[in-house]
Amino acid sequence: MTLATLAGRLHRLSLTRDGDNAIAWPDRLTDEDWCFSHDLLSHPDLAETEARRLAFWEAVNFFSLNFHGERPLMAGLAARAGSAAYGTVAPYLAAFEREEAAHSAMFATFCERYAGRLYPEKTIATSRRQDPVEPEILFFAQTLFFEELMDLYNRRMAEDPLLHPVIRRIHALHHRDETGHILFGRRILRDLVTRHDPDRGALRRHLMGFVRLTWMQLYNADAYRDAGLDEVYARRNRAWVAQTGFRHAMTQTAGHHLLALGLLDTEVLP
Repeated sequence: MTLATLAGRLHRLSLTRDGDNAIAWPDRLTDEDWCFSHDLLSHPDLAETEARRLAFWEAVNFFSLNFHGERPLMAGLAARAGSAAYGTVAPYLAAFEREEAAHSAMFATFCERYAGRLYPEKTIATSRRQDPVEPEILFFAQTLFFEELMDLYNRRMAEDPLLHPVIRRIHALHHRDETGHILFGRRILRDLVTRHDPDRGALRRHLMGFVRLTWMQLYNADAYRDAGLDEVYARRNRAWVAQTGFRHAMTQTAGHHLLALGLLDTEVLP
């Protein structure tokens, strides 16, 4: 199947889902509600009451991370949907952008309704020069890794019976759309790499920085503080070390397509 054929099928599927994003928002969440799967917490070694409090704030952090991550994605998709270089897949790129906008609204609604705010975005600056081909491959490689990693969480929490129904619904809706985004991302990235045969070493260095930053944002000391934990930076550092194996396994699963293309380095996983 060609990229254009796949994009056409995904576009038609997206059109059938327009308007099917309803969420029954409860007036409030209680201290008894689980909002994040216990085994996915960045600091699972807590008493149940503390773990449940942290679960709420890690849900806020997770949705904030997704909200901020989707803003440059939407801008990139909009630019490419209007570019002649992507003419054959432009309708799906526009649908992709619309779906991401719906996700962002969903994440922001949860955070603002139940926490009163989103956590701020954390970024790093890079001054490394890029060749003319790299920006396209970097854009789709970063997008693919981010969506594959977030979808591992989506799939787990959409089906976790301990979580509040609104949490499961958010993750289920996100996973539904991400499935198509990931299929498209894998295919277009493979085509771009095959066509341009880029400098994989340079791409690996850039992408591993992106992977590490993404993971660092899932260990948010502000969430620990909001959950009432003490020594938040020391706790975060201990949790980071204790979960090295977890991150490596999740990165290899989420990055398996990038690994196959030679765009990630298994020797320097976060």
